[in-house]
Amino acid sequence: MPNSYQVNEEELAELQNATLGGRIKWIRNKASNVNNGLYKQAKVAEDIGITASSLAKLETNFAKNPSLEVLQKLSKYFSVPISAFFDVYYEHPMQPFTIFGSNHKQFDNNPLFQQNYQANIACTIHSLNSEYKVSIDEELHLSALELEEFQEELLFLINKTKRRKENWSKKITALKKIQSTKEKGEANE
Repeated sequence: MPNSYQVNEEELAELQNATLGGRIKWIRNKASNVNNGLYKQAKVAEDIGITASSLAKLETNFAKNPSLEVLQKLSKYFSVPISAFFDVYYEHPMQPFTIFGSNHKQFDNNPLFQQNYQANIACTIHSLNSEYKVSIDEELHLSALELEEFQEELLFLINKTKRRKENWSKKITALKKIQSTKEKGEANE
């Protein structure tokens, strides 16, 4: 059983001004310091199932949007509330948390996990020259943690579809050019 450590008010103030990566690194370093250097980057990465370079990128903010899954693994691994990685946790009044401790009360009513957003997705896909038609009408409820990732994924899908259309348009134009050149060559024979 690892030694636990309760964060004090001065450290909370320090973490309040830190980045997400800085908070991850701080928590890992503090866990390591109170446990005889056990929680080095390579060990933690291996234990949670990511590469040491991935963890290093997180801690240095090189990875701008870490997955919720990785943050959940780190939260569980260090037994800290996942919200301790985010700015909202450090809004007043700040609650001390314990590394390798029991922080269950800090999960209750946490705004990061409450589904405070609703996304209505309605789409009809139909063929312009046949009977084909598909309708999608979904209502999704999202937490603050899910919202930004959902928006990015939706915009990615829209942009990917636009790029696909542009690529096919270029391919069709190139194909027509090849066919035209071939027809001109056959006509000159």
